[in-house]
Amino acid sequence: MDVPAPPLSPRLDALAEAIAPGSRVADVGSDHGLLPLWLAASGRASYCVATEKTDALLARIARPPEGSPWAGRLVCRAGDGLGALRPVDRIDTVVLAGLGGRTILRLLHAPELLSPTLVRLVLQPRSDFALVRLGLSERGFAPVAERLTWDRERFHLTIAAERGDDGKLYDEPPLSREDLLAAGPLLVRSGRPEHALYWRRERNRLAVIVARKGSGPAFARAVFGLARAERILAATSKPGG
Repeated sequence: MDVPAPPLSPRLDALAEAIAPGSRVADVGSDHGLLPLWLAASGRASYCVATEKTDALLARIARPPEGSPWAGRLVCRAGDGLGALRPVDRIDTVVLAGLGGRTILRLLHAPELLSPTLVRLVLQPRSDFALVRLGLSERGFAPVAERLTWDRERFHLTIAAERGDDGKLYDEPPLSREDLLAAGPLLVRSGRPEHALYWRRERNRLAVIVARKGSGPAFARAVFGLARAERILAATSKPGG
């Protein structure tokens, strides 16, 4: 670490951990900018671009202290999505965090992801985890790391993905591909206690809805989701699962 950097929250620490040392990183929709600031200050990233959609939003991003020797590693730039990036940035890692799953899905179809320098995506969707994993698959990316982190009274999912075939990842009987898209193929195999806790909480939440014996699409989704949660918990509780 080049200089002492303030500690990150558990959610941001999970993102930082998913970034390979020496990477050239774009944090798209950076919000407060604490992640790229830490990456630049710590030396974990050799170069960072922090983006926001407008100049007004960009003004909120944390900046290096005046005279910091590492200040040249961090660039702040306004632009829509990945459109703020430039070829000269030579970005190899794109971070999309704190966004809804459908917003991330839209960004996954940006032409900038075809850049030959891009190696890794680090995603932290707020919703629609299965859709995000499906979007990665359709774009030719496979998860290489998945992590659930408890922060501010909720679980946050972090996925690191790189280009590659994900066929074998989503082959884990008795779970279907759709089950694994929801649960995370690497999380299912990890045996991590937070994964089981996440799905127990999800099962209990859905069981309350089903117990009300309602009707309509929302009730049908709850019944379907409850059955899926039970399958995932059964599979992950088996030895070696």
